Amino acid sequence: IDGYQTIDTAETRTKEVIAYFEELVEFVKHARKAISAEDTHLQNIIDEVIAFIYRTLYKLKFTK
Repeated sequence: IDGYQTIDTAETRTKEVIAYFEELVEFVKHARKAISAEDTHLQNIIDEVIAFIYRTLYKLKFTK
């Protein structure tokens, strides 16, 4: 896809898993500002992604 930057994943391989997901959720929250508020279907999908990340964080922190 043209017009988008690729994400360098080399740094994420060395991070602690919980720290990675915490940074990821902040990135998604910040990046959602680029989506128009009128695109409610896309905002809903972003909400679902954020919820999924928080569920993952919960499981990583509290289940063994």
